[in-house]
Amino acid sequence: MKPVIFSKIIIPLRFIKFKRKWAFLMDSLKKMVLIRSLVLMLVCTAVGNLCLGKTPAISMKIDRLEDTMLQEVAEGDFRIMVAGEPLDRLTGAEFTALREQELKLQNQKQKDAESERKLNALLIAMARIADEPTLIYLHELFESYPERRNDVAEAISWYAAENQRRDADWRILVRSLNVVEGDQAKAVMRALVRFRRRSNKAQWIRQVILIGL
Repeated sequence: MKPVIFSKIIIPLRFIKFKRKWAFLMDSLKKMVLIRSLVLMLVCTAVGNLCLGKTPAISMKIDRLEDTMLQEVAEGDFRIMVAGEPLDRLTGAEFTALREQELKLQNQKQKDAESERKLNALLIAMARIADEPTLIYLHELFESYPERRNDVAEAISWYAAENQRRDADWRILVRSLNVVEGDQAKAVMRALVRFRRRSNKAQWIRQVILIGL
């Protein structure tokens, strides 16, 4: 009977075990790489969706005014631009054209979210450089269209913040506390604190407290 050479048996067995461990490690590594790739792909997709989902800046041609645009020059910064320069103050002809543009947007039978944004942006841009007729028009909108009072109040808050503070505007802003919400409420509140006048009516004080909560 021939002697059994254990080294010839053990070495192949060890080699087989090594191959199995190596295959297992490589398989695990491949899975880890695959998982990381999937995670990275999901992150990139999410970032891409956020970028795509960002609301585009407003840019709208103003009818009947040459080289005049309503533009969002920075996020939330709406201005009337003439030949690429911001308009400092409205004149009669410009007010008439902007009012007609506003009425055109308002009277659209089917207004989408973009149209509503343009309408709100136009009111803000008009208010920031408003003359007396423009302010009168904004006050008329506030009284005639209750559903638009939040937008009008936000526009007037811009005027009060960047121009003079008038009692008539203070009354509009205080009355709007019942309807403004979110960022519009914050804009109205920031404008109101600039006024020296204060309200002692319980309902307005209560509304201010609710907005602050």
